[in-house]
Amino acid sequence: MGRALLRVHIARCGNNREMISAKDECLMLLEKAFSMEPRLCYEGIGVDDGTGNRAFRGRKFIESQDRLESEFEQLIACEEWLVPQHRKRAINKKFSSYKLKHIVEHTKNKHVSNGALCAMAIGLEFKYEVDGPNIYINISNDLYDYDGTPTA
Repeated sequence: MGRALLRVHIARCGNNREMISAKDECLMLLEKAFSMEPRLCYEGIGVDDGTGNRAFRGRKFIESQDRLESEFEQLIACEEWLVPQHRKRAINKKFSSYKLKHIVEHTKNKHVSNGALCAMAIGLEFKYEVDGPNIYINISNDLYDYDGTPTA
């Protein structure tokens, strides 16, 4: 399944060491992101069904959040791509989360959702600004692949 799923993190807990899988780490980051942005879902921020029906929109939103929680490979791909990126002080309006998710897809050669990118950016404590279903984050203009090489 690739190095993303094989990777483990060592966390220090006093004098004890505990193995935390990439999946567990992503779940912790996702929980943090949900607490910071309750409208977070698979599509990004919020769900618009176009009907204005609140009951349907509420049901669709819950389904969308559940779907995001189940997409571990997408979450791991986004987290691995975001971690080495340099951060700016200010929000960068050059790259929306939707644009960044396409860069991750190209780099990883697999689909990732806008919500997965948003969740990991928020969970990793990037500064962010909501713009519809997308967010802008304080990411540098110089983007890097997983291995540290510049992204074209």
